[in-house]
Amino acid sequence: MRGRKPKPTRLKLLEGNPGKRRLRSEPRGEPGLGRPPEWLTAGAKRFWRKVAPQLEGAGIATGLDVACFAALAEAYASWRGALARIAEHGPTYSTLSGLVRPRPEVAMAARAERSMAALLAEFGLTPSSRTRLGVELPRAPGPLRQLIEQGKDPARFFKPPEEDLEAFLERRRRLIESRAQSPKPNGAQE
Repeated sequence: MRGRKPKPTRLKLLEGNPGKRRLRSEPRGEPGLGRPPEWLTAGAKRFWRKVAPQLEGAGIATGLDVACFAALAEAYASWRGALARIAEHGPTYSTLSGLVRPRPEVAMAARAERSMAALLAEFGLTPSSRTRLGVELPRAPGPLRQLIEQGKDPARFFKPPEEDLEAFLERRRRLIESRAQSPKPNGAQE
């Protein structure tokens, strides 16, 4: 197929359908990606468990995307594995004749990074593709929200100010008075 890839209808809706063209209907799968497939490597399963819930929360991934997301997870795991081996052994090795060559892991990491970058963009997981979506990925609740959700009184965990209101107001009044009495810079008028 020539030309640009068609954008999925869900992404067009999230962007607000900027072209105002008629939206095509497309197959819809079950919402969410579900559990990681058993055949994924351990690193790919970790990536799946970390990222899939965020995509599901944004309504981007469905059951039809399992194979594509599995490919992304495996590319990520391969990339991380190659980087770990490069960190352990260095990016080059010496041959028996004394030539210095790049380790095979360098090419493996580059290949995995290219495929991973393409797949990340498909799911809106790069900064530029995410800004085009106009969707906030769910964030973990902050410490204040966690206290409230646990039914605890957040006021108990915050230190009260060391001075009372009267002392603060007195300090503020003196500051204002000192500014009013100080000489004005050259040419300044009131």
